[in-house]
Amino acid sequence: MTEKKKTMKELIAGDEILILPEVYDFRSQRTAEMCGFKATLLSSSEFCCAYTGIPDLGVLSTDEEVWISERISRASTIPVCIDAEDGFGSPLNTYYTAHRLTHLGGAGGVLITDEITDCPSSATQVGLRHTPIKVATAKIRAAAEGVAGTGGIVIARTDLDVFKDFNETVERCNLLHEAGADLVLILTLNNLTGSQEEKHEFLRKLHQQVPGPKFYPDLSHHFGVPDVDLDVLSGLNFKLVGIHYLLESAMLFMIEAGLDVMKNKNNLAIKKLGDRFPEARDIIAGKDASELKKGGKWWDLEEKIWGKENMAESTAYRVAALNEMVGDWVAGISRKEE
Repeated sequence: MTEKKKTMKELIAGDEILILPEVYDFRSQRTAEMCGFKATLLSSSEFCCAYTGIPDLGVLSTDEEVWISERISRASTIPVCIDAEDGFGSPLNTYYTAHRLTHLGGAGGVLITDEITDCPSSATQVGLRHTPIKVATAKIRAAAEGVAGTGGIVIARTDLDVFKDFNETVERCNLLHEAGADLVLILTLNNLTGSQEEKHEFLRKLHQQVPGPKFYPDLSHHFGVPDVDLDVLSGLNFKLVGIHYLLESAMLFMIEAGLDVMKNKNNLAIKKLGDRFPEARDIIAGKDASELKKGGKWWDLEEKIWGKENMAESTAYRVAALNEMVGDWVAGISRKEE
């Protein structure tokens, strides 16, 4: 039986700071799971780019996010939090979005931003596009109400410039915590400059003013040196940290592999990589053999439906047998060779 999935509230209750890879589909979720990450965050920008080919222009809808959340959550043993933009409208819309994502879509939490996403009425509004604090806190209260009863969390993101408007950012973060945010995320921390120790010193100053749980936006590096040390962040009550690598690495590898196929007119290089990661072979082709064999999720379900005496006619029996005979043909790996 699959171990019960831990909730995000359970995960952030621990002392360990968790790295959340930013995923965009089920395959990226599964690879993060296989690498040992304990939770993920759906990147709305990467999801939009991967599924529509459109940059992050705010064109996604609640329905699309619930659709991908349900598909990722249903088959994963680790929770995925969903970047739900600004809640897709008013505080009531935010409640509806958070409720659907967690109760119906199975999300482990929602991220709500205070960025205003509709069109500015004048050029002077560009760069000054933050939801008034009264509305921002109402949306966080709505999101907290929406996820209630699921073990899910609410991440409140502010796009205020913490370097230009430090005091306002601090006040906003504390008010968002009071409104029900489990963590606050200050996006402009991505713009930290100076040495690593100078960055840590700024984060210590921030922590003195915002002592509640925090989410560091993105792991990055400059001149070969990581921007921050996670052990230092953990001591400053940063519970989560995001990192982008999945879509980029997938695209780069697919290009490299495709060029190799074009050059050599075969896929032997892919087989060699498969030999390094044999546990991934079934996942690559969407065939998780452990769920198809006796005792697996789909075998047990069909046995309940068909009856044990009729399992030779079941889909699970046929697909499991086909896997053994043919192997993972998508990756060009034959089990007869092993």
